[in-house]
Order: sequence, then C-alpha cells, then structure tokens
Amino acid sequence: LNSRSHRSKTCLGNGRSALRQSQCARRPLDRRRLQTPGNEWLARADSSWSRQLVGVRLQTRAVWDGENNMSIADLRSQLNAALEVEDYKAAADLRDSIQLRLVDSKLAVEDANTQFYAAFQNGDLQGMDRIWGQGEHVQVIHPGGECIAGREMVMDSWRSVLGNIRPRTFMIDLEDVRICASDNYAFVTCVEIINADENKGRICATNIFEKQDGKWLIVLHHGSIAPFLRKTKLRSRSV
Repeated sequence: LNSRSHRSKTCLGNGRSALRQSQCARRPLDRRRLQTPGNEWLARADSSWSRQLVGVRLQTRAVWDGENNMSIADLRSQLNAALEVEDYKAAADLRDSIQLRLVDSKLAVEDANTQFYAAFQNGDLQGMDRIWGQGEHVQVIHPGGECIAGREMVMDSWRSVLGNIRPRTFMIDLEDVRICASDNYAFVTCVEIINADENKGRICATNIFEKQDGKWLIVLHHGSIAPFLRKTKLRSRSV
C-alpha cells in the first residue's frame, strides 16, 4: 500500500485494530484524548515549558513513503517534543504514524506465528528451520521438559518432536491469541488446542520473535500443559 489515504481505509478484523479514515484525518490534536490508559507518555507537555521552546518546530514525513526509517521510540520522542511546543498538527501526524507502524508489526508477527504452527502441525522440519532465528539465545521449552538453548540443540529437539507427527492426523487450533510488538521484538501468547488421534489437550504457549535481517523469526517457544490437564499425555510433543 503506497498511500496513507489507502491505509486509513484498512480495517483489521478479529477485534485487533480498526483504523478508520476519520482517525487519520489531519485534525488538531486534542491533548485530553491522548490521556488514555497505557498512553500516559502522550500527555507530558507542559505549556509553561512550550512557550520557552517556540523556536522549535518539527518537520515530519509519512512513515509509509519509504523515506523515513525512524524507530517507534524515535517517533514517540518527536511526538513528545511536538506536544511541548504545542505543535498539534505535527503531533497528530506522528500519532497516526505510530499507530500504523504498530499495526504493521503485529500483522507481520501474526504471519510468522502462523508459519510456525503450520510447520509444527505438518511435521515440516524444513519449514520449522526457516522460521527459527539464529543465535545462542534461541531457546525452547517443550511441555514437561527443561530449557534447551542454542539453535543447533533447539532444532535437534524439533527433529525429534516432528519425527513423531503424522500429517493430517495432528491438528493444532489456537485460542486467546495475543500479540505485542515493538520495532525488533515481539511476543505472542496463546492456547494450543491439540487433537492428535487419541491424544487431546490444551497447551499454554509463549512465542518470542526477533526481527533478524528484516524478517520476524522465533527465538523462544515455551509450551506448558494447562494446569487442569497436566495428566494428559501428548506423545507427539515428547522429546
């Protein structure tokens, strides 16, 4: 998508985000509307300070024009500066840019999470290898198991797990999926609903993703059997 006007019409389903065109309109920023839970950082401007900073003005550009690679943290800093000098039009532009950037990151992380579970469900070792990141900080904790660290050992564990999976007989549905993303790191929490022949169960999972070479890759997977189903045996996940 090449234009902000086009992006402003995008509606993301499943209750995650809905960016209406009216939200992205170039309107004066009402500081009171920014004082919402989790966004306290948006309301730090002090009018007495702003009068001393009259000479400071921001030159902003749309993040989506391909010419601005500022991080979300940089955008937030500029937003604070715009509020300090009461430049509400610039602040509105920056606020919308932050919202769009966060939505875009969440969509990319959601896609990476889907790829992880597709490889898992299909017993696809090559697909699993592609979605895992590089580095010694890569870790996995299978249900009932200990922490396995280092990419080579992590992939060895998946080789054992996926070797026990028969495609089309091992199904994973996800419930209560929650995604939190920033510039380079993101995490997903969800409940895996496992249906594998006679074995059924629920696994509470946490997946941490890192952006490596511009691509979201998983660097930690932690699965634990839901407390009320700890006696359920899931042989396909044994290592």
